[in-house]
Amino acid sequence: MLTTLVPPIYGQTYFLVAVRLMAALTAAPIVGSRIVPIPLRVGLALLLALVLSPVVPSAQMPGTVAGYVPAVIREVLIGLLAGFGVHLVFLVVQFAAGLIGIQMNLSMAGMLDPLSAERDTVLERFMVAVATLIFLQVDGLHLFLLGLQKLFVALPLGGPMPATHGAEPLVATLGAVFLAAVRMAMPMLGALLMADVGLAIAARTVPQLNLFAVGIPVKLGLGLFSLSLCMPPLTAQLVDLYRRLPLDMSLLAR
Repeated sequence: MLTTLVPPIYGQTYFLVAVRLMAALTAAPIVGSRIVPIPLRVGLALLLALVLSPVVPSAQMPGTVAGYVPAVIREVLIGLLAGFGVHLVFLVVQFAAGLIGIQMNLSMAGMLDPLSAERDTVLERFMVAVATLIFLQVDGLHLFLLGLQKLFVALPLGGPMPATHGAEPLVATLGAVFLAAVRMAMPMLGALLMADVGLAIAARTVPQLNLFAVGIPVKLGLGLFSLSLCMPPLTAQLVDLYRRLPLDMSLLAR
């Protein structure tokens, strides 16, 4: 009676979809953070799998229990890779803020991040919070789910793993991520470099100048002023990165 109401093929599809979604949500930002309870994350993955299973294309399903082992491993790897691809955007912001924080002498005042359990600066915490708010404002979770749906089409369930050249888009994405981080930090790093040059000239001109007492407030104030001027273009770059999520996630199948 149960097999009449729910075909076995649907149960197999639902299981593999849930595995991929659980892995993706675990590696994704916000939802995959430690402050989100694991039962809530699992329940969300099961609910989304219930919605996506009827419309997800599937290849040949495994015929035996042993055949599900490589299928489950494949779905876990694809899900983790998709979630990590979204998390890269937040790593861009954190990396750029870390570079700026070092030049602003904020690295001496580190704080413990409860999400990653790592020590970071106040500027990193602030920029990650800004990136999170922008992510929610542009409906980033919906874009993430849209990218997962396209990934199910590009990499159907039960299909083969991507070809070896599929690593090329990932390497290109990583390069673009670090390039975006440098672009975000470059204007403020340039301003702080000019401040260092000015302080060096002042130290040579006025040897009695307490460079440590003068340099920290000057660089901190200049850094905050530069950050306020650079926030609009930084916000535009983040919005562009978030809106490219479905396209970037589909590149994993190439």
